[in-house]
Amino acid sequence: MTTDIPAARLVLRHSWSAPALLTAGALLTTAVSVWWWSQARQEKLDLVDELGRAKAVALRASRTTAEASILSTDFARRLPSAVQVDPVVSELQRAAAAAGVLLREVQFHPQAATPERLGQTEMTISLEGRYPKVKQVVGELLARYSHVTLLRFSASRVEAADDAEFSLTLTIWARPALVSFSGGGRD
Repeated sequence: MTTDIPAARLVLRHSWSAPALLTAGALLTTAVSVWWWSQARQEKLDLVDELGRAKAVALRASRTTAEASILSTDFARRLPSAVQVDPVVSELQRAAAAAGVLLREVQFHPQAATPERLGQTEMTISLEGRYPKVKQVVGELLARYSHVTLLRFSASRVEAADDAEFSLTLTIWARPALVSFSGGGRD
């Protein structure tokens, strides 16, 4: 058994429901729109922040890469501004004494820096001791001072002894004269 309800009666009986449903629908649509808009805005802000961070990282990386490129291509920036003999000789004396190597003689042959040429001082050194110990002394010296290079190394046996005499020439380098670099050098 079904009862048919006339449409007019339904409308009259529930006349308040249509405006309430329309209002609820409009409020729900507005709420969803506001939520969607805030989510889209937050995503956009997050992307802008991420892009800003990525640009900052890229800028720092490019600066670091550019500085490293300059330093690696222009080694003179890493040299001290003047030839510094005293610290090198002090380290040589310390390392030789610690290894039991006799430091016989040190001679210096300086050449002043010019704008076109690096400054340099050649040190001719005479040592006496066992080869492994002399090699250790020279290795420590070269490892400590990157602006010092080994030019010559020779040995001759001392008669009636286990030791040998060693003659070596080291070069201490400095920047060219009147060239000033900011940063990167060891003074």
